[in-house]
Amino acid sequence: MKVIRKRLKAQFLKAFMTYVDTKRLKQQNYPMDDLVVIKDIPYVQDGHPLHRLDILSLKDGLINVPTIINIHGGGLIYGDKELNQNFNAEFARRGFRVVSLSYRLLPTFTFDEQVKDILDALSFIHDHSQTYSLNLDEVFMTGDSAGGLLTLFAVALTRSARLRSLYNVEDPNIYIKGMGLISSMLDIEERNDIIDYAPILVLQAKSHLASDFIYEPAKLFGEVEFPPCWLSTSSEDFIRTDTLKLKQLFDQNKIKHALLDWGKGDAYRLDHVFPVTYPKYQESQKTIDAMIDFFKTL
Repeated sequence: MKVIRKRLKAQFLKAFMTYVDTKRLKQQNYPMDDLVVIKDIPYVQDGHPLHRLDILSLKDGLINVPTIINIHGGGLIYGDKELNQNFNAEFARRGFRVVSLSYRLLPTFTFDEQVKDILDALSFIHDHSQTYSLNLDEVFMTGDSAGGLLTLFAVALTRSARLRSLYNVEDPNIYIKGMGLISSMLDIEERNDIIDYAPILVLQAKSHLASDFIYEPAKLFGEVEFPPCWLSTSSEDFIRTDTLKLKQLFDQNKIKHALLDWGKGDAYRLDHVFPVTYPKYQESQKTIDAMIDFFKTL
């Protein structure tokens, strides 16, 4: 009965968050006339609607520009690439070619399968880079909230044959030059008191060899040397402590990184992942520019 309640709670949260974001995106019907957007490219040929990606670039822009691969948030349980379209458009306008992908969701699918989806997308990007004019010499990955956690796992797997064997995935042969994480999730078990991530993951992954990393993602730092990382959070971010712990891990492992930690907003709240949900805020524009400035140093 307890398990049923937890699943019902997750489904309720999924429905509520979907409603909120659908309403927000409808109000933010920003024009995209200055961009070329290639929609719904299948990166796995199985017909699943969440095995698709978009590619955004500036109309009449340069060809050989850096590539950003973006992983959306949504607590691992909801959402798709459409959540981040306005955010990704800002990077495309600043001269990047942006790949935005969807992945399958908990609790129907497992965390392991979500990680595999992202690795499959990376393999597709590698294999079709010439078709879509994707520069593989300068590839960055960005993610917000749960997308930040998935970014950490995906990047770790690109750098570790042992981890790839645990997840039963192939090497995508993509070198990630840097990461940009906004309000990233890190401590899944600490999220148990908020929306019950841990019980769902326990039910689906407790017997898996990789489960240690699911419950303690910090262990990934003992497996691989991560690329430089840019971090962002705010005092009004309800999982701000996760970003601060990530900064500590980058400090301890002597990995180049930077942190932009916003205080409280004056005219409006600077909530969890606000640069993604409200990319036109002045603070969001500064956040995006700061991330790009960091990438340019790499």
